[in-house]
Amino acid sequence: SLHDALPICGAVRISGNVAIIGAENASPAGLTWAGAAYVFVRSGTTWTQQAKLTAADKASFDLFGSTVALDGGSVLIGAYNASPGGTASAGAAYVFTRSGSSWAQQAKLVADDRLSGDLFGRAVALSGDTALIGANQVDAGGNNRSGAAYVFLRNPATGVWAQQRPRLVPSDSVSGDEFGVSVSVSPDTALVGAYLAGSPGKAEAGAAYVFVRNAASGSWVQQAKLLADDGAGGDHFGLSVALSGDIALVGAPDADPGGRASAGAAYVFVRNPASGVWTQQAKLVSGDGMASDIFGS
Repeated sequence: SLHDALPICGAVRISGNVAIIGAENASPAGLTWAGAAYVFVRSGTTWTQQAKLTAADKASFDLFGSTVALDGGSVLIGAYNASPGGTASAGAAYVFTRSGSSWAQQAKLVADDRLSGDLFGRAVALSGDTALIGANQVDAGGNNRSGAAYVFLRNPATGVWAQQRPRLVPSDSVSGDEFGVSVSVSPDTALVGAYLAGSPGKAEAGAAYVFVRNAASGSWVQQAKLLADDGAGGDHFGLSVALSGDIALVGAPDADPGGRASAGAAYVFVRNPASGVWTQQAKLVSGDGMASDIFGS
C-alpha cells in the first residue's frame, strides 16, 4: 500500500452466509488502484459471488477495499487514500446495504474536521447502526500522527448517517502513537489500537484502548488502556484488534516469543462485567513460530 510498510488488517470479513473481501489495488473502469470489494454468499456448501462493490465517486489511488466490515445487511468499506473535497488522502468510508440480492451505496462517510493525510478509513468496524472508523494519521490536540477514531450513527428510520462528537482520542495521546490503526466495535464497546504507543523504556511497544458508550447520553468514555504484561519495545501491540462482548484480542506481530525476533503473539483480555476491569488472560503464540512470522498481524 502507499502509506504503511506494516500490513493492513481487516480486508476480509464474514457474517453468517455472507463474506466480503477487499481488493484495494483493483482498477475498476480503468482507474488505477481505485479499489473494489467483493461479496460472496453461501448456499449449502457452495459460495457464489453476489456483487462487486465500487464507490460511486471512485478515483485512482483511493484504495477502496483496504478495510471492510460487515454486519447483517450492511457493509462498511474504507478508502483511506481518498481525497474528499480535494483534501488529499484525508480518507473516506462507504456504506452499502442489501435489498434482496442487490447491493447499493447508502452513504459516503467523511470526517467533518478532515485534513490532508489523515487516512480516515485506515480501519473500519460496524455493529448495527454504529460505525467506528480509524484515522491513524490525525494530529489530535496538536500531536503529530497521534491518531483518532470516529463514531457515526445511522438513523434506522431514514438510513441517514451522522458523525457523533467528540471523536475518540486516548487520555494520554502523544505524537506518533497512530491510535486508530485498528478498530473493533461490539454494541456499546469500542476497542482501538495504537501500535506505536510507547511507555518508559519501551518505544513502540503499543497499546489498545477501550471506550464504552453511556446508555443514557450516548457519549463515549475511555474505560481502559490495555498493555501486554510482558510487552517490550517494538512489539507493535495493537496493530490488530478484535472484540466480542467482554473478550478482546490484540495482536503484537513484532513480539519476540522465545527470543524469535518478530515471530509475533496475540493477547486475550477479559472484562469483569460488574466492575468494568480488564485483565490479561492469555498470550497466544504459534506452536511452530519462526522469526519474522509476524503472527498477530
